[in-house]
This record gives sequence, structure tokens and C-alpha cells, in this order.
Amino acid sequence: MTAGSFPLFGQWIDPLLQMPYQIQTNAGWSHELTPDTVFNADFVYSLGRDLTRGRALNQRIPGTTIRRISLCCPRR
Repeated sequence: MTAGSFPLFGQWIDPLLQMPYQIQTNAGWSHELTPDTVFNADFVYSLGRDLTRGRALNQRIPGTTIRRISLCCPRR
């Protein structure tokens, strides 16, 4: 191997992979109506794009109610 080169074995990157980003916003407002009553309103927003996710391993097998993980780890 020459200097500056890298091994090609085991290195593959999906060409469609994009840089993930997430936007989060929250706002809240609280107002005391009486000494015993409080009005509270909150807004929460979260947007994630191109987030890397693992595979959904515990999905149901089509046409059954059995989940995939239950096949490899049966209950005793």
C-alpha cells in the first residue's frame, strides 16, 4: 500500500446518504387566572431530515401477528 492511499476493502458509503439536520422549536406561556387556577399553553415542534436510522427489526411478518424478534427469542 502506498502512502496516501486507503484500503478499498470494507469501505462503502451509500451515494444517496445526506448530512442529517434537525430543527427544534418550543414556546410556552403561563398565566395565573386566580390564586388557585393557572392557564398554561406550550408549543413544541421538531423536524428531522435525513436522519440515519437502524433497521426496524421487530416488524410483524406479513400475514401473521408474529414479530420477527419473537422467532429468535421465544418466551419460556
